Amino acid sequence: MTTTVSRALFSNVLVCLDKLCYYLIMSFFGNLFGSKKKSDTDTDIKDIEIVKKKYVDIINYWAGIIGGTKKLIDGSTFDSFTVFNTKHLEYSKNQIQLALIQRGINSKDRKDFEATKVCYIFTANFNNTVKDKYVSKTQKITDLVTKYGNLDSLSRKDKDKLIKEMAEVPNDEKEYKEFLDFLHEDQVRYTKFFEEIYTKSKK
Repeated sequence: MTTTVSRALFSNVLVCLDKLCYYLIMSFFGNLFGSKKKSDTDTDIKDIEIVKKKYVDIINYWAGIIGGTKKLIDGSTFDSFTVFNTKHLEYSKNQIQLALIQRGINSKDRKDFEATKVCYIFTANFNNTVKDKYVSKTQKITDLVTKYGNLDSLSRKDKDKLIKEMAEVPNDEKEYKEFLDFLHEDQVRYTKFFEEIYTKSKK
């Protein structure tokens, strides 16, 4: 997503989070995922309070992450072909999702809502089942090309080095398919959840 799109998406941000929206979100989470432990509920309440105070900061932070203008904690840049552990985020995944849900509920029009939904779906790229990060073959090759810079200006020696390194990238088709299936399942689930909570908020 380009910086221009990110700026347009998050312009005219609504700062106020009303209690009715809190209860709506909390009850919907409960209905979707079943009853929660008290410790989980306490964490959700704390997250809501943080979102309440830092809503604009969280929205701008996430816009920077997916727009590529802000780095993750380890210094890397977000990309949609990598799944990261949530430890690389400055705010918790739950806090980011809550802020985006509020942003979606208060969308000024359908186009704004759809753009916010895409931003919400990108949270699927952060999952604690991954110890650090899982980088797909596609992204590894992209990183190599980026590292070497403009291909037209490369010397024959550097081109040969690039080709050699690209050839050495593991080609585990089964692992890559599992990765794509895993990510797609989460994206579908997140899309459904985001749309359902938006619909529920308008009733």
